Amino acid sequence: MILSRPQKGFTLIEIAVGMVIIALILGGIISLYSRQSLVNQVRTTRVQLETIKQAIIGYALTQRRLPCPDTDGDGVQDTQPAFGVNCQNTGGANIYEGAVPYVTLGLPANDAWGYPVRYVISGRAAGDNFNDDPNGASASFDFSSVGDIQITDYNGNILVNDAPLALISHGKNGGIAWNAPCTAANVPDNSERENCDNDRVLVSSSYRGSDANPVFDDIVDWIPLPVLKSKMLEGGVLP
Repeated sequence: MILSRPQKGFTLIEIAVGMVIIALILGGIISLYSRQSLVNQVRTTRVQLETIKQAIIGYALTQRRLPCPDTDGDGVQDTQPAFGVNCQNTGGANIYEGAVPYVTLGLPANDAWGYPVRYVISGRAAGDNFNDDPNGASASFDFSSVGDIQITDYNGNILVNDAPLALISHGKNGGIAWNAPCTAANVPDNSERENCDNDRVLVSSSYRGSDANPVFDDIVDWIPLPVLKSKMLEGGVLP
């Protein structure tokens, strides 16, 4: 007579260990997916900022001035009718700020996170009432035009001090930068606040914080003044 051996089941400890292993594997997969998603969003947005820069240069070549920011969310540049093509001054002295006028430039509306790209221009580079025409009627860009935008790294070291324009994607937490007051309560990081406080100083830095909770995730790009003038010279717009 052959007796069957009793089947040995898993103990509670073995089951618990197995569940921990499965959880670790799933956590790693989710973390990897999150990281790859972030990398793709950053890459896509950087390409988008480059496309915007080229569109702005194209506009400057045909209009002999920089496009004005969109200040009311309709995608069209906003000007002051009383001063011809003079931009709406929504920033500090010599600074115009708003969103990229994507309709005017024929571009997509938002960055990879679904938020507008902030667009900051120097009034003196746009050619406005801070330039050679006290009435603001002339918006032409010429060799005398200068930039007022200062861009630093995360530690305050100056990268450029005379940029004519800058572009800012506020990243994953862009909803806060666009929809809430730019205060320490809403934007805790000092450097991120610099990029939404409507003045001439901006901060460009590498990503800081975790994937889920970014501390600084703004992506900042700009066109150096010599590059803009060189492009307009090559295009026959200057002198």
